[in-house]
Amino acid sequence: MFALFGTVSAGFDFAVAEECQVYNECSSYTNVYGASVLEIEYSDNKKSYYTAACSARGAAIPVIYRDRNVVPKGSSGYTYASC
Repeated sequence: MFALFGTVSAGFDFAVAEECQVYNECSSYTNVYGASVLEIEYSDNKKSYYTAACSARGAAIPVIYRDRNVVPKGSSGYTYASC
């Protein structure tokens, strides 16, 4: 149902998967959208989630490590990395 709804019925071309490593649901996105997934892991979770996501999917999809408040570069709390 998810595959049909996501790609055909709703007409989505890609997915943004937030914290899918934390909740162990990344394959739910990549099984449907393949390489058309942007994964975001947040810095208020353990950095090991981002590291694991990079190891598991970083070669196939972009994985972003970002602060949840998306503060500007140079501001206190700013975090950004990608693999």
